[in-house]
Amino acid sequence: QAVTVMTIHKAKGLQFPVVIFPYADIKSKNSGEFLWIDPQLPQDTRLPVALVKTGFLLKESSHSEINEAESGKSKLDALNVLYVAMTRPVERLVVMMDSKTKEDGTWKPSETLLDGADVFYQYLESKGLWDKEKLQYHFGADISEGFKTEEKTPEHDEKAAEPLRAGRWREKLSIRYRAPEYWEGTAPDRRRDRGIMMHHLLSRISTSADIRNAVEQAAMQGLLAATEKEAVANDLDQLVSNSTLAPFFAPGAEVMTERDILLPDGHVLRPDRVVKLASGAAVIDYKTGKENPMHHQQMETYAAAIRSMGMTDVERYLVYLPSEEHIDLKIIHCPDN
Repeated sequence: QAVTVMTIHKAKGLQFPVVIFPYADIKSKNSGEFLWIDPQLPQDTRLPVALVKTGFLLKESSHSEINEAESGKSKLDALNVLYVAMTRPVERLVVMMDSKTKEDGTWKPSETLLDGADVFYQYLESKGLWDKEKLQYHFGADISEGFKTEEKTPEHDEKAAEPLRAGRWREKLSIRYRAPEYWEGTAPDRRRDRGIMMHHLLSRISTSADIRNAVEQAAMQGLLAATEKEAVANDLDQLVSNSTLAPFFAPGAEVMTERDILLPDGHVLRPDRVVKLASGAAVIDYKTGKENPMHHQQMETYAAAIRSMGMTDVERYLVYLPSEEHIDLKIIHCPDN
C-alpha cells in the first residue's frame, strides 16, 4: 500500500511486487571522469604523471587505448546497473523511456555510450519485434486483473475539510545535496560505513601485499579520509591474517575478485572472491549486515555454478564485516548440504 522511491544502486539486493523504472534512456557516463596517465612528454620534465579528463580529446590522443578501456568498463557498468533494475520486481516491471526514432523511421543510437533505450531496441530488433510505429511492448503473462481498483462509495456523508495549517517548511529542512560514494544514507553508522569501505577495498586486493596500495588509491580518489587510512589498513590486515582466511590471501594464490559468472539461462552471478585450489576452489562473500538464511542459499548457488565448471570440491565462506549488528569480524564456513 505504499510507493518507495530509491536509486537503482540502493535497490540492489531488494525485491518488490511491482517496479517502475523511468528514464531508462538516460545516457551513462564514463565510470572514471578523470584518469592518471603517463604524459610521455618528449622533453625532460618533472611531470611523471598527469590527471586528464576522459572523452573525445583523450580519444584523439596517443592515449586513445586508455580511453577505450575506460569506455568498455563504463559500458559494462551500465549493463550491470540495467540488470539490477530489471531483476528487482517479482510480478511486474514497467520501463519508461523516450523514443529515439528519427523522422525517416530509423533508430538514432547514442554517439558515445549505450543507454537503456539502445539496449531495448537491439533486443526488439534481434527478436524481429521492432515496429517504428509502436510505442508500447508487453511481455509475459497478463496479470492486470490483479491490479484493478474499484471506486468505492463513501460510507459517510462528505464533510468540508478543515483548513490545512502549513508552516515555513523550507526553514525546517536541512538537505544534504551529495552523499559520499560509500555511505549508508538511510542509517549512517560509522561501523557500517567502515564495513562498506572494506568490502570495496577487498575487491582490489589479491594478496595481503596489496592492502597498502589499495588503501592509498582509495585515499587519492577521495573515497577514504587520510585520517582513516591506518585504521582501515589495520582492519584489512586483521581480516587477511585470520587463520581461516589467510591461505586465500597468500602470495601465489590464483584469485578472481568480483568476476562475473554467466549461467546458461543468461543470469549473471558475481561472487566477491573465488580462489582456485589444488582440489577445487574456495568462494568467499562479504556481508555488512545481519546473518540471513538467504546468504547461505546464495553461497550454494555460487558453489553449484563453480562445480559446473569441473571443480567439484568447493569450500564456501561467509565473512560478516564489522557493523552495527556485530562489532567483531565473523566468519562462517558453510557446511555441505
